[in-house]
This record gives sequence, structure tokens and C-alpha cells, in this order.
Amino acid sequence: MTRRLSPLLGARAGAALIAGTLTLGGCSVLPQSPPPLDAVSSEVSASSELVTPQVSPSPVSVASEVADGFSDEEHAAVRVRTRTCDAFTVGSGFMLDEHTLVTNRHVVEGAQTITLSTYDGKEYEATGSVTAEFADLALVTVSDSFEFAAQISSSGPDAGDMLDIVGYPLGGPLETRAGPYVQQVPDELVKGSDDVDLIEVQAEHGNSGSGVYNSDGQVVGVLYATDESGESFAVSLESLKRFLSDDSLHVSNDAVCS
Repeated sequence: MTRRLSPLLGARAGAALIAGTLTLGGCSVLPQSPPPLDAVSSEVSASSELVTPQVSPSPVSVASEVADGFSDEEHAAVRVRTRTCDAFTVGSGFMLDEHTLVTNRHVVEGAQTITLSTYDGKEYEATGSVTAEFADLALVTVSDSFEFAAQISSSGPDAGDMLDIVGYPLGGPLETRAGPYVQQVPDELVKGSDDVDLIEVQAEHGNSGSGVYNSDGQVVGVLYATDESGESFAVSLESLKRFLSDDSLHVSNDAVCS
């Protein structure tokens, strides 16, 4: 069955379409345009002075004891706002540990600045970021301490398992959506990449980077794409663990503006 493309990365005006039958589900134009970009020399890399994230192979979960009507998954969810040389985009992510966030590569790739905001309105400025080549993944670091962190599952989902997608669709309010896991399928956006998880749930632009959670509230994937038929796709738990456990897979995320 052929899947129809939905609008691709509306905030990245002039970007070439990615060949395939899916669309990246992550970046969305905010309701109002941001101020013009500051002038940046073509000889300066905006992220070259930032610290490269260093992640433990076994990230620790920070327990939540806050009774405010939000779930642990929602406490760990973060809106990601990125300014590149020529665009302003928004996606989602989740806290991995006190200083590290997980999101998609396409949400932060080429970022000059990355601003993170939480369910309660707190904001953090990123101090560094790295990406993966084999999967649509990225790590973002902050110098301040995140209050919460998601727990990574030890095993992936089984067919029929209900999964939660926790993020900021359309760059708006925090939202949790649920749908059943179907199976792993080839990545139709980036040929040669790891297989990805197919989930029957409708996601929106802005949901890219959202944590995918099992019924125990543990991360089993990272949402990165959707289509018009109500199916969404997530980077698998296996790919996520591979990225977190091997620093040699971390690619510097530089922004060089002409």
C-alpha cells in the first residue's frame, strides 16, 4: 500500500523533500515568527564551542514524587525550539538524566540555538548536542539540572501492546496520545537505516522526538515520522540503546552559516 505524503517540515522553508512515502513528524512553525537571526560568520561554527554530551550506558531514572495531575512521562517531556541559520522549528524530546535530553536528529540538526521548555514553563538553554547517522536520534545537554528523567525499558513492545506518545503536537500544549504497536518495518525515509517501529496512532508536526512509552511508563522508542493514514513511526529501543551506549556513534552537530 502506498502512503501519501503529508506536509513536510513546514518551518524549513526551501528544504528539499525527502524521498519516500513518509514525512518527518517533528518540526512545526510557531504561531508567530521569531525575530530575525543574528548575523553569523560563515567561518564560525555555532556549536563548535559547545560541550559534547557524555552519556552513561545505563542512564538512571529520577523518581517523581510530584502530585500535580501530570504523569511521570509528562514530567519528563520537553518542548524543543531550534533556531538554525535560516529557520525556526519546534519538536519534542524527553529527559534522559539530569543534564541530557533525547530527541530526533531532524529536530536539532544544524542548530545555532536550542531552547527547551517543560510542562510547568521552565526553560533551559542547550550547551551541546550530537546526532546519529544510523537513526533519527540526537542528544542535547544543558548545564542546569533537569528535575525528572524517563526510564528506559529493558525490552521492546510486543504486537498489540498499547503505547503512549508524549509530546507537544503542533508546538502547542503537552499531550499524551495512545495506540497499539504493530511491528518493525524498514525505514522508508532513510534507506539503510535501522528498522523502525510502526504504531497505529495519529501524530502531528511537533511530535518528533516524543518519547514512546509502554504500560509500565518506560521508554520503548522515539517518535520521528507519521503519515496521513493514522500510522506513526518510532526509532526502536534497540537503536536508542545502541546510540546511548557507544560514544563513537555521536556525530558533532555543527551549524555553519553562509
